[in-house]
Amino acid sequence: MINTINQLEIRPDRVQIGLLQFAEQPRIEFYLNSFRNRQAVVNKISQMRLLGGSVLNVGAAVTYALENMFQASTGSRKSEGAHQVLVIVTGAPGEEQLSTLGDTLALAKILTFTVTSGQANADAWQRVAFTEELAYHSEDFSKLPEVADTIIDQDVAFLIDGTDSVRADFSYIRDFIISVIEPLDIGIDKVRISVVQHSERPAPNFYLNTYKTKEEVLRAINEMTPAGGRSLNTGSALKFMKDTILSEPYGSRSSLNVPQFLIVLAADRSVDNVKQPASDLKKEGVVPFGVGVKNADPEQIKTISQNPSLAFTVKEFSELSNIPNSINYYVALPQKELDKAIEQGKTSYASESILTLLSKTLTRYIVFLLDDSDNTKDGFSAIKHFVKNIVETLYVDENHDRVSVVQFADGPRVNFYLSTHKTKGDYIKAIDGMKHKGGRRVNIGAALQFVRHRVFTSSTGSRRLEGVPQILILLSSKPSSDNVRGPASSLKEHEIVSVASKYCR
Repeated sequence: MINTINQLEIRPDRVQIGLLQFAEQPRIEFYLNSFRNRQAVVNKISQMRLLGGSVLNVGAAVTYALENMFQASTGSRKSEGAHQVLVIVTGAPGEEQLSTLGDTLALAKILTFTVTSGQANADAWQRVAFTEELAYHSEDFSKLPEVADTIIDQDVAFLIDGTDSVRADFSYIRDFIISVIEPLDIGIDKVRISVVQHSERPAPNFYLNTYKTKEEVLRAINEMTPAGGRSLNTGSALKFMKDTILSEPYGSRSSLNVPQFLIVLAADRSVDNVKQPASDLKKEGVVPFGVGVKNADPEQIKTISQNPSLAFTVKEFSELSNIPNSINYYVALPQKELDKAIEQGKTSYASESILTLLSKTLTRYIVFLLDDSDNTKDGFSAIKHFVKNIVETLYVDENHDRVSVVQFADGPRVNFYLSTHKTKGDYIKAIDGMKHKGGRRVNIGAALQFVRHRVFTSSTGSRRLEGVPQILILLSSKPSSDNVRGPASSLKEHEIVSVASKYCR
């Protein structure tokens, strides 16, 4: 623990540490706000005595931690956008089942690491960690310092509007940048920051390797003034960010697999095209956020962003203060969790649009037709999240909403029919249990014909003849390998409403 804590900058406005021991019962050693500096925390840990006990009640300890440690009164800054991280260290198997703990912590928005050794069941503890990559098992806990390393490092660059039109509101832009970086642990070996203004051309304020401390970065931001200019060439500025700012000579650590973030803020439409430069950035592994104010083009902001869920638009500069918490959520995630969150963001945006459609009918019978080809293997967890996100909003029982899921590639296969499950819990469990099979082709036409004749039928639970709306939600990674025109027309003739959503890898 001390080795890990010595890597962190412990202060009330930076990183805070709390500690709890547990066996049969939990015991709090100190809260997040008990100590204000690293030395005080280290001193307390050095004096700590083993709690002792013969039984490990993990579930009770986690519940106790959520109720007592991650609270504003004991130092939690969750409401301010600070990430909540839990590191569970144990060397013994838990008496309780561990399978539901991971979900409990994830729902509480806790980023959970597990560090185990000895008799601890490594496979079981993987399910408690936020993802398997954050579960560490060793004989002597020697890898614990590596856990801290996975949280700390990021390269964060800002590309902001510096035209004459933002001069009167520039203080809002400075405050926005400060709000985003305030929760971050800034340092040359931790989080690096760069700020570039742009108008007709880009104008760097400072590079990723210019400053070594948070104080220097904040001072530079507070001293910034608008660079000036009449119009925005955001496309050429994005190219500059890729070729210059986010390159190794100027401080980028992309070659070391440090996550690269770009936050673009514009108050007007770009004169030049942003599509290709934005695409080139994403291909390099950069995660762009788009923030539009006043006259910014919402479509350009979405194009710049990694996906539409990372695009934000507000009417006035004073509303920028509502955005930093959303950005901070992604910026502080380790790389594996960031990739997962981005994939879920793609499907969440699509599901929101579909939910708007579904809300217009009272009772719905919904069939999900999901691309199960080799193209969707890496993103299959995000596809399941997409389905669950919609199912969670439904009123599921025998007399109201019902759901079926069919996967397809070269051919279709049914996971469950409209009549298979009776409760929402059963549906969620079935969706969680879905497996990716794979296939080389994406035969949408054959799959549409299959659901028309084999799924939207009375024998498998359909109530189309009783006038209950029948809805098909198709998720595909690419155009169909076979003809879809005939099967699609057949669905329309039978009053089945089809909604198509393209899943992009």
